[in-house]
Amino acid sequence: DVKTAIAEASALGQKWSKALDQALDVKFSARPPFRHTGDSIHFEGAALGATPTFRVSGSALATLSPKVEETIAAEKNRAAIEDLFRKKFRSEPSSDTLLMLEDVATILRAKRPRP
Repeated sequence: DVKTAIAEASALGQKWSKALDQALDVKFSARPPFRHTGDSIHFEGAALGATPTFRVSGSALATLSPKVEETIAAEKNRAAIEDLFRKKFRSEPSSDTLLMLEDVATILRAKRPRP
């Protein structure tokens, strides 16, 4: 499968890993996050010469910014969310990349003060 092939190519060394980073890079547009359908918020981006769907679930956004409207929460956390999209797409390229509650736990851990 694709995920295994990417992991094997990444393990071949720095040059292969860098080539994959460049090939699987996601470029996000300046368009603000928006609701298209359902409870997920969409981000407009391009990768591999196409425009895959990048979505973050409403429950994930509610965890990131409780009591804040979802599109505002997405914009407020945009840099961290786009970084997660890039990491997830790099390891699992898909025409529909969805960040779920488990994915945004990474952002929450990064926000916590370290003892």
